[in-house]
Amino acid sequence: MNEKGYYQNPIFPGLEQFNNAIPDYESATYLSSSDGNIDLKRLLDLNKKKKAKFYIVIPSAKEDVTIDGILEETGIDYIIVSSPSNGFWNIIPKKYLAYVSFDEKINLK
Repeated sequence: MNEKGYYQNPIFPGLEQFNNAIPDYESATYLSSSDGNIDLKRLLDLNKKKKAKFYIVIPSAKEDVTIDGILEETGIDYIIVSSPSNGFWNIIPKKYLAYVSFDEKINLK
């Protein structure tokens, strides 16, 4: 506790540069197509109508979910997948998406 009665955040050895720092979002680096990298939404947009397998992890579920289907649409926080084998359409929140594997070569540009 300091002289004003407040507890100070702990300092961890080797992490001094990160302790008590407020992130600067203006200078943060994000994936963008301008520097050769690509973000997830754009990558999925470039590969619409392709067959893929979507691996979903929901923390409260007892087991992980895998959905085979065709990528129909993407949004900022969701993915829509149709399953031709059973006629189902799935809306997947991106926060639960672990990874995607495509059955064919993907488009990067």
